[in-house]
Amino acid sequence: MLQWSTSGERIQLFTGQGFLLLDSHAPAGRLRLVPGNYSRLRVASPARWTLLLRASA
Repeated sequence: MLQWSTSGERIQLFTGQGFLLLDSHAPAGRLRLVPGNYSRLRVASPARWTLLLRASA
């Protein structure tokens, strides 16, 4: 599970290979990810942001 929050109007999250995982205009939200390796994630946002990545129960 990926949770995000941002103080801006948009947040984008890309994999290390450049694939778009998230493109949101919401200030916060959750996204269920397929189990796997998510190394070298890149965040694009004009504002401050927070990510929390954790295993589902």
